Amino acid sequence: MSAAEDKKFDMERVACPYKECGSSDGFYYNTATKSGFCHVCETKTGKVGKYPRPNFRNDIAEWAEETYPVNAMKPPVHLRQIDSATYKGIRGLDQDVCKLYSIQLQIDGEGDPVRYAFKYPSNVKYRGFEEKKFWTEEKGALLDLFGPDFNAGSSKRIYLTEGEFDAASLYQALGKSFPVKSIPSASLSDKFIKRNYEYLNSSKRLCTQVNKMRQVKVQPPDSTNYFLRSFTMCL
Repeated sequence: MSAAEDKKFDMERVACPYKECGSSDGFYYNTATKSGFCHVCETKTGKVGKYPRPNFRNDIAEWAEETYPVNAMKPPVHLRQIDSATYKGIRGLDQDVCKLYSIQLQIDGEGDPVRYAFKYPSNVKYRGFEEKKFWTEEKGALLDLFGPDFNAGSSKRIYLTEGEFDAASLYQALGKSFPVKSIPSASLSDKFIKRNYEYLNSSKRLCTQVNKMRQVKVQPPDSTNYFLRSFTMCL
């Protein structure tokens, strides 16, 4: 830890409040902000060392909250008010890629990151910044592919991923030259397949990152026959 980081805390190298960690000197606490961080937690338990973290009371020792008081907890992530949004600093993605893919990091009035927003053609999907919690703005299943409106048939291949961040990351890694989209989840409904069949079928080669989906039965609209398309691992 650098000297600059040390100055953020007035209680240094003290016992970690998290029972699973149990470090005797890895925790740093700020009495003004009533928050802290353990630099041993992630290595030892695989969990983030931030204090407090979501549902922290289930994980801390009996003495911890009296020794390290916390501020009143914020509402659940899906109920917090959003004050601003940015395309910068999102998981190593270039700002122009985030804009192209309509991926935002949304922030509350205190300047704390709250959630990621992924804009689909007919809905918005959210993911908590700290919690891996997903929800949508409108109720109902997502029936669209995620990603920019690349012209169908404009490329000999289209890359398909499972996950919005994966789609944007792969597009950037491929030099921002090939169309990359994401399916909304690993489980695809008949409605989704029918809605996106023509677009996916327009490409001569469909490349995928999705290991689970080596073969998918695609049913064209108004047809009882199944079109079997093998997904080719192109990476």
